[in-house]
Amino acid sequence: MEDNPRQRIVVIGAGLFGSATAKHLSILYPTLRITLLGPTSSQNPNTAHNDVSRLYRSTSPSAYWSDLAERSINEYATIKGSVGKSLLVIHSSLIF
Repeated sequence: MEDNPRQRIVVIGAGLFGSATAKHLSILYPTLRITLLGPTSSQNPNTAHNDVSRLYRSTSPSAYWSDLAERSINEYATIKGSVGKSLLVIHSSLIF
């Protein structure tokens, strides 16, 4: 996608993934006009971020997916620097 000030995009879903997508697009294409559509309540029970519990894994039989997971998890620090709030707090781990 070329950085054209007349281009517009609509991201459907204002939850964790939609918001992250809109934020990432705004960084990649600063002049892109982005509209984020979703419920106005942050306490929507149908969202992927409705509670404080998260499980993630950084290992996979595929080296590609393991690398992608590690890089994604490391981006939480970048997001914290950008928004000033920690979105990931590691309380424990399970290794087997």
